[in-house]
Amino acid sequence: MSERPDTESVATPGKPVWVATAAAVLALPLGKLVAEVFSVGQDGPGMAVAGAIGTLAMIAIWVLAVVAVVALCRGKFAGFETRFRASIVAAVLLVPVVIVVSSIPSQQYSVRLVNDSAVDITNVVVTYGDRRFSRSTLIKDKYSVSNFVTSPPKGVATVSWTDGTGANRETQIDLSAEVPRRYNNGVLTFRFNEDGEPGVGFFIRRNR
Repeated sequence: MSERPDTESVATPGKPVWVATAAAVLALPLGKLVAEVFSVGQDGPGMAVAGAIGTLAMIAIWVLAVVAVVALCRGKFAGFETRFRASIVAAVLLVPVVIVVSSIPSQQYSVRLVNDSAVDITNVVVTYGDRRFSRSTLIKDKYSVSNFVTSPPKGVATVSWTDGTGANRETQIDLSAEVPRRYNNGVLTFRFNEDGEPGVGFFIRRNR
């Protein structure tokens, strides 16, 4: 009788390993769910506390899940098939990667046109790069805001308008000194002062 040749045995992760791995993946949505539950009926400060509780819950779930995965895979991980090892590692690292990526500013901002003068300003046009913003009338002591845009506000902006006397005006404003390198939820403001002369400023809204 011929003997069957020896074959290398390949270990397969058991159900407890997959349960712990799934818990690591679900830590992020579970943390958000906890935050949602605690935020019901809360005001601003209460919402902040609810968000902190959700974050702590997410971290706790993820840490416990990772500890469980490490304990269950100890001495066996190297024997798993490559696809199983890759799946476990990817699942464990998913939450940290998502957190890091989501913390990177998205570089979005809005453009605000403000009229602080005593008269309405008409035919307002602001251009820079490939962006163009215009308003037929910018009412005195009022402002107008665009939707969020992402193209970087850089270079020189050209501002043209018709002043209160009916004269067509145009000026150029350098944006390079006003806009920070990194930002999120910013506001690029072109403000006509009390004398009807435009200036520019950039500030970052603080998320509540």
